[in-house]
Parts: sequence; C-alpha cells; structure tokens
Amino acid sequence: MNLEQRKLLEQLAELGDVTYIKSDQSIQELIIKAISEMDKEALELLLEIIPDFDEKEEFLAEVNLEFKKFKENKDTHLLAYSGKCSGGFCDNFCSKGYSFTGNVSNTFYNVVFEIENGEFKGLCECYQFDIDDTIINEARKESKKKEFDSYEFTDSDLEDLPF
Repeated sequence: MNLEQRKLLEQLAELGDVTYIKSDQSIQELIIKAISEMDKEALELLLEIIPDFDEKEEFLAEVNLEFKKFKENKDTHLLAYSGKCSGGFCDNFCSKGYSFTGNVSNTFYNVVFEIENGEFKGLCECYQFDIDDTIINEARKESKKKEFDSYEFTDSDLEDLPF
C-alpha cells in the first residue's frame, strides 16, 4: 500500500466505521469462500462493495435462511461446485455460478453471478443449474428423478394439475 492509499484509509477511518479488506483473491472468490464457510458477516461486508446490487437485502435474507437449513441438517461447511444456469428462459441463462452442497446432508443451494458488460453486479439463486463435473451432475439428476418417481403420481394426477 502506498502513502496516498494509507492517508485515504486514515481519512475514511476518521469518518466512522471502516472495514478494510485486503486480498489477492477476486470479490467472487471471496464470496464463494464466505458462502462455503456459511459466514454471513463476511458475506454482508463483501456485498457492500458491490455498488449497483439492488437486491442485496433480499439475497442476504434468502442466503441466511439457507444457512439455517444447512446447519439444521448438521452441515459444518459447504462444498462449492462450479457450473452454470441451464434455465433456457432465464435472464441468467449460461451465467456462471456455484452449487453449494452441504458436507453432511448433500442438500444444495445454487447461486449464479450476474455480470453486465464484464462487470460484477450481484448474485441470485438459480433453480436450473448444471454442475461442470458431469459425474456429480448426473448423480444429482438421477437423485431428483428417483425423488419424483417416489411420489407415485399417476398420469391422471398429472393431468389434473392447474398448469
């Protein structure tokens, strides 16, 4: 840090609460780490850095609920698997992100990075997500199929659905 940067930090500190984050990692890498560690305080600080992230409060509320579910399932940390949105009609189609999977429960929460003109704008949950690791992706799809089949819906049950 040069002298000018140090003076600027000192001036900011005089104005009030200032948090200085120094890292060789990108903001996205730090966010992945914070989510993987279920560290909501670090995540809140990191999201404050993103200037045009309008849905910040909604995202934080959603992620905190997910952290609570993971912890109720005895997960101590989350494994991050890279991938992308596969929702063909989604605004974030093909956007890169991560599927965060509980180390005990194997439940997961998918997040994509919103990028506009090469600039990081925020995060959002993704409901149709493909993991880059094909083995994990196929295992997850098979698990979803088995879960759906376990409901034992008949064709007439499916025809009665209102949509």
